[in-house]
Amino acid sequence: MVITIQNIIDEEAQLEVKCMGCQKIVIFRGERLLAELGRLEAVRDVQLRLKCNRCGNPALITAVWPDEAISRERTRNVLNKSKSPN
Repeated sequence: MVITIQNIIDEEAQLEVKCMGCQKIVIFRGERLLAELGRLEAVRDVQLRLKCNRCGNPALITAVWPDEAISRERTRNVLNKSKSPN
């Protein structure tokens, strides 16, 4: 399965991009910033092309789900369970 930037946007996640050389970290969060990476781009392809603007080394990408996104999902699940008949 290919995970695209649009999948990250849809899941309300953010991408943590860490330089494998100097350890600089940049966070891409929010639809606008993530979309700049290319909505239909595979996350793996984005990782292959990203280079640190400080030292030029390649980057490691980690998908992160912020606490507020998890809290919204938990609230939705609780509400859905309370609406379903037993």
